[in-house]
Amino acid sequence: MLRVRARRTRLLALVAAALVLLAGCNLQLEVAIDVEEDGSGVVTAGLGLDAEARDRYPNAVDLLVTSDLLAAGWELIPPDGLEPDGKQWVRLAKPFSNPDQLQPILDELTGADSVFRNFEITRRNDEVESTFTVAGDVDLTAGLDAFTDAELSALLDEPPLGVDRAALEAELPGTLEEAVDFRVVVRVPGDEDGITVDVPLGESAAVDASATEENRAAQLLGWVRLALLALLGLAIVLAIINFLLDRRYERSQPRRRP
Repeated sequence: MLRVRARRTRLLALVAAALVLLAGCNLQLEVAIDVEEDGSGVVTAGLGLDAEARDRYPNAVDLLVTSDLLAAGWELIPPDGLEPDGKQWVRLAKPFSNPDQLQPILDELTGADSVFRNFEITRRNDEVESTFTVAGDVDLTAGLDAFTDAELSALLDEPPLGVDRAALEAELPGTLEEAVDFRVVVRVPGDEDGITVDVPLGESAAVDASATEENRAAQLLGWVRLALLALLGLAIVLAIINFLLDRRYERSQPRRRP
């Protein structure tokens, strides 16, 4: 049985524990990064349960609720019925106020320099557009071992999950890695749908999400400039026309006798 009393409980280590309890079912793991225009955003980690998993553990939300996670600033988002993908999702979310906080929050999920590496948010501005980019690497080449660390492994009867792997896989049509689907979703300003990167356990992938959004303030300023230039040009044209009309009028008048 899994015994976790560490002060630093990894979120995805708890998800791995959920896999133990829900052996025989298919699990969807998702980490979503949502970025706002000012560089702030939210990281959301979710566990999606299919019909079989819901039937076996209707109170699966209890698998993720720990004082360690809540104390670290993660907020529980309980399931709200079935979602369009047919799964019931349990999520935990944590906001960040600036781009520099993204990588440390991701490190809280699996440990520093473990699964999520070199994640950064960049923003490039010009007069009419702003381009947001979120880039980084996801490394799951260690399989389920990626969801734990030395401190947690020391507390487990049989790392990485705390139970006999062979016994668990006996209940599955394949390996434990094949029973888990892992994906990263990134949404940046200008791309509400975002991109989704699927990363099978045992593999790695690069995440590179970029979108360009119109800079409305700069656009408005540009329009004001164009309007002022147009008005200036019109004023010059009217002045020239008025000058030519005055000259024509003067020429059309009879000359005065001295």
